[in-house]
Amino acid sequence: PENITYNNMGLVQNRTDRAGTSFSYEYNERQQLTSEKLAGVINNVAQTQETKYTRSTTDIFTQKVNVAINGVATTSQAVTTDSLGRVRSMESTVGSSFNAKVNGTSDNLGRLTRLTDVNSGMSTNYVYTKTRLQSVQTNGSATVSIADSDNAKYEYYANGTVKKITYPILSSGQSLTSEFTYNKALGWVESVTNKNGSTVLSSYLYTYDNNGNVKTIDAKVGTGATQTTTYGYDGLNRLISAVRSTGGTDTYTYDVKGNRLTQTKSSGTDIQVQDTSYSYDLKNVLMAMTVGAVTSNFAYYADGLRFSKTTAGVQTKYIYDYNGQVISSEKSNGEKASYIRGDRLLVKKDRTNSTAVKDYYYLYNGHGDVVQIVDKSGAIVNSYAYDEWGNITSQTEGIQNS
Repeated sequence: PENITYNNMGLVQNRTDRAGTSFSYEYNERQQLTSEKLAGVINNVAQTQETKYTRSTTDIFTQKVNVAINGVATTSQAVTTDSLGRVRSMESTVGSSFNAKVNGTSDNLGRLTRLTDVNSGMSTNYVYTKTRLQSVQTNGSATVSIADSDNAKYEYYANGTVKKITYPILSSGQSLTSEFTYNKALGWVESVTNKNGSTVLSSYLYTYDNNGNVKTIDAKVGTGATQTTTYGYDGLNRLISAVRSTGGTDTYTYDVKGNRLTQTKSSGTDIQVQDTSYSYDLKNVLMAMTVGAVTSNFAYYADGLRFSKTTAGVQTKYIYDYNGQVISSEKSNGEKASYIRGDRLLVKKDRTNSTAVKDYYYLYNGHGDVVQIVDKSGAIVNSYAYDEWGNITSQTEGIQNS
C-alpha cells in the first residue's frame, strides 16, 4: 500500500508508492508547489528526479519548470503570460541542443489571433465573428491574408454548431468542403459529407436510438457501395453487437463490474497480436516500447509532453501549441512538417523541401477520425477506415501520417 503524510495545511508532503519510489513535495507561502523530488530504482539502478517550479526573478509573468535526473539538468520550460493570464510565449529546452519557442497574441476576449512557431517561422492567423471562429490562415505567413487560397473558412447554424468547412481553394480552382447536419433532438452529428467541388469524396450518415446510442452508420467512400454497420446495446447501454453489411459480426460481453469480458469476431479483419514490452520512469511515464523486434524510445519536455520518439534509428521531435497539440515535427532523416489547426487539424504542410512546401488537407467522419487526406490538386493520397472503437481497420497511405 502507499504511505502518505501531509503538512499542516493538509497538502501531501511525502508519499511512497507500491514500487518503493519516494515522493517529497515543497510549497511556498501561497501553498503553491515549488518542488517535487523522487527517489527510486529503474532497471536495478538507483535514480533521483527533481522538478522545480519557480517564477522569473526579472519578470513576474514568467513561470519556469526545471527537471533534473540524478542532479543533472535535463529539460526546462518557461511560460510567459500577460497581466490577464493569457499566454504570450512558451519556450522549452531539452539538454543543451534543442530549444523550441512558440509565441502567441490574443484579442480582448482572450481568443488566440496568431500563433507562431519560432523554430520553423510558420504562423497561423485566426479571425473571429462575434464568438465564433470564422477563418484560419493556412499559408504560414504572419502577414494577414483574406484570400480564399490562404484560408480555411467556417459556416455555422444559428445554434453555433459547425455547418460547413471550406478549405483553401485547390489548384484546380475547386473548393474542398466538409458539410455537417445534426440530429435535432440530440444535437449530435447526423451526417458528414466531404466534397471536392460537387464530387462526393466520402459521406457518413448516423442514426441513434432513444437513449442516444449510435444505431446505424452508413459509410460511402467515392463511388463505392454504401457500407452499413448496425449496433446493438444491452439494458445498460453497453455495446453488445456490431453487424456489418460487408459481412461479419462482432459481439461483446461484460462482467458484473462493467469491464469488457469477451470480444468475438465472426469474420473480417483479424486482430494482430505481437509480443510487446514496456519500460517506465519513476513517474510511470512510458520511456520505451518494444513491439516484436522493434524498439521505440521516448523523451519528454518539462511539462510532460512528448519531445521525441526514436524508432529504427530515426528520431522525430515535436513542438506543441499552448493546448498541447502538435504544430511541428522534424525527423532526423530530414523530413519536416507543420500542422495548422482550427477546431481540428486542417492542414499538414510538408516542409522537407523549404522551397516547395506541400499542403495536405484532412477530412473526417462524424466520430472525429481522419478518413481521407487530400493534396493541393484534390487527389486523395491517404484513406482510412475504423471500427466502432476508433481503431484503424484498413488504410492506404501515399504520404506518412505521423
